[in-house]
Amino acid sequence: MTYVDPTVEPAAQDMRAPRQQRLFCAQLSERSGISWDIVIRNVSEKGVGASTKETPPKVGTDVTLTLPDGATACGAVRWVNNKSFGIELAQSIDLSMLTTAIQRKNETQVDESQWEVSRLQKIITVPIDPSRLRKI
Repeated sequence: MTYVDPTVEPAAQDMRAPRQQRLFCAQLSERSGISWDIVIRNVSEKGVGASTKETPPKVGTDVTLTLPDGATACGAVRWVNNKSFGIELAQSIDLSMLTTAIQRKNETQVDESQWEVSRLQKIITVPIDPSRLRKI
């Protein structure tokens, strides 16, 4: 049985900042010029959890993250698991400003999109003649 003393606070460096679940696209690049299109799954003030379709950067790689509002954030890859990875940011980011930027981008995309249903996408229900049905 383990005992955790509630009066002793853990070291600040061991505590993880609370994550906010988000799902948006961003661009990731490293100094050598390699870049990735990534999907950010969660974000905190000092870190990002993301995934990519390609092979992710290696642990310890210094990267630059380009966010939807055009702002950039520098950091280093801290863990990789298959195509998912985590980035520890060098400076904290303002989550409220990031949320506002994502909302603005989503609103403009909805306004710009023109939804049109083609004939191939419509569901056509054929009228049924009850006299032609047989019992099974």
